Formats: sequence, structure tokens, C-alpha cells
Amino acid sequence: MKKDKKEDEYEFEIPKFDEKKFMEKEKSKARIYFISFGFGILLGIISRFAWANISPDIRWTVTFLLAVCSIGFLAKVLQIFKVDISKFGKKEWLGSIAFYFFTWLAIFILAINPPFYDASPPHIDAVSVPSIQTVGGDVLIAAMITDNVDVDHASVNITDGTTWEIHDMQRDGNVYTYDYAGSKTGTFFYTITAADSGGRESTFTGNFSFMKDAIIVQAPSGNLGASDDIEIKVIEGISSENFRVYYKVGGREVNATPSGEVTMGNEKYAVYTTSPEYEGWNGSSSVNVSVYAEVIHYFLGVEKAYTNNVTGGTYTFSTTSDSSIGIVSSPPVENLPQPRSLKQTPGFELLAFVSAAAVAMILFGRRRKQSV
Repeated sequence: MKKDKKEDEYEFEIPKFDEKKFMEKEKSKARIYFISFGFGILLGIISRFAWANISPDIRWTVTFLLAVCSIGFLAKVLQIFKVDISKFGKKEWLGSIAFYFFTWLAIFILAINPPFYDASPPHIDAVSVPSIQTVGGDVLIAAMITDNVDVDHASVNITDGTTWEIHDMQRDGNVYTYDYAGSKTGTFFYTITAADSGGRESTFTGNFSFMKDAIIVQAPSGNLGASDDIEIKVIEGISSENFRVYYKVGGREVNATPSGEVTMGNEKYAVYTTSPEYEGWNGSSSVNVSVYAEVIHYFLGVEKAYTNNVTGGTYTFSTTSDSSIGIVSSPPVENLPQPRSLKQTPGFELLAFVSAAAVAMILFGRRRKQSV
């Protein structure tokens, strides 16, 4: 009974909350973090200028060591601002160092990337469309030129080995183009030079050729019937991608069908076939046929196609009175180049959100513990 009486008489007293002491402690923490934050900004700016003037092979190592070694100056900086570090425990030191280091890291990464800094020259991805053209035709030189900030200008130097010409390229978004018309056979070399707004330059070299027999057309002699094959032979190497061989007849475009390869002299040709059975041809007529090979190229992330035709000339054929002439639709063409989209890392935004939420929860939990 006596024991129960003692328990009934015991009263729990809530410790008195010292608001003044609590406010002074919170102000001291805020001051320490603010000083660490400012020191991180200062070292981030210093590291940026050091990074820009150090050899690329060692710049990351040197700037990281600079940031780590500067932790030793943090205590002196705190003392300069009259912070009493004699009462600092492990928790206070780790907090102020972490605040400084991650502030330095954020400012440094921001400062060495556009728009504050651009260390990289423009990147050039170029192609000649086509790589081999018939004399008298033109070659489209197209280049996708990208830069971290902006491309200032681009030019192309074209030479046949004896003389050279420099031309400004026309801009179409990130793609720069120039049309070169060739009047003689041979191989031509081109060098594209691109410069960004900071004066950094990049170059890209390539070549293309002009020849007389880039496309050869062969057909049976005499009048043609619906089943007579016409062979269109296209020189190998006009493009590294698939291309379309077609002809214009009677106001229509008719695709030719690939049917093999053949070697003529020292040159290899891809063979395509067609016949008067396709729409556009007329029976008992003299028919004009203009032959082409269409080269198509898409740059990565660009929906517009850059195309050009290898010209094969115009031919005249006579047809019989065959009723099967001109009744079949043009055959489809498969596996032609298509737009190529840029690949994105899936879930990156979700990862960033989860990371930010985790940090927020940790900070909230720590603050809640301190207030209990």
C-alpha cells in the first residue's frame, strides 16, 4: 500500500524551455552554414579559373585536390567571422564541411559548363550527297554542326588537287549546306571548317567524285513489249546507305527493282530492272524516259531529309501495241533511310525527383528530432 501511495504522489515535471538559448543556438548554426556556403562559392569560382588554365590531362585531379585541401582553411575562415570553434564536435565539423564541399561542387560544375564556359570546339558530322555524281550534275555537301554555345560560321574548302575554292555554307538550323557543280571528271576533296563564338575551330575532311558513266541504261533493241526488261546500272559507292533508283515517264515516277550486281571494266554496278508494263508507258508510242538515283540522308535528331539525284540521262524507247503496257503500279521501295531520333535516358527525371524527395525527407527527419 505504501508503495502505491508513493507512485500516486510522483508528478512528472516538463523541463523548462529556454527560448533564448534555443534561438542563439539556431542562429549560430545558420551563421556557420552561411559562412560555409559563401566559402564554397568562393572556392568554386577560384577552381573554375584554375581549371581553365590547367592541362586537360590533370585539371580534374588538381581542382579536386584544391577543393579538398581548402577544407583546412575553413576553420580559419570561421574564426575570422568570430565563430567559436572550440565547442565544435564531430557533428558540427561534418555539417559545415559537407555544406562547403557540396556548394563548391555545384558552383564548380555550373561554372565550367555553358553558358559560363565553353571549352569544346564545334562537332561536325558531314556527308556528300551523292558520293559519286555524273559530270554536269551537282554534289550537296551537308554538315550537321553543333556547339555547346553557338556556331559562329562554317565554310568549305574544295580542291581537285591543283586549285582550291573556299565557300561559305548556308545555315538551316544546325545543318550547313553547299552545292558544288562539277564540270570535269575526277576526285575532289573538301574540308569543312566551323568556329564557335569563342573562336574555337573544328575541321572535317571528305571527298566525292564525278564520272561519265555513273548510271548506264541498257534495253533490248527494237520496239519494247510489256515484258521486256530494261536494266539500269548504278555505280557502286554513290552512297553508304540505301538509295532509290527511279525514272520519269509520261508524267509519272516509276521505281526500279534491284536485281543483282555486275562488273563492267574495273567498276562494279548495282543492277536495277524495270519494264514498259508500269503506268506512264504507252503502247505504240515513242516514249522519253529520264533516269535518276535518289540519295537520301538524315542527320541524327533532324527530321528533314537531305536528298540529291544522280542524273542518268534521258532515253527514247519505242513500244509495241501490247495491251499490257502501262497498267501496273510502280513497285514500292523498301529499307530507305528514315529519320533517326535522339535516344533519351529513360527514368532520369524520375531518378532526380526521388533523390530530391529523399534529401527533403532526411532534412525533415533531422529537424524533427532536434525539436523533440
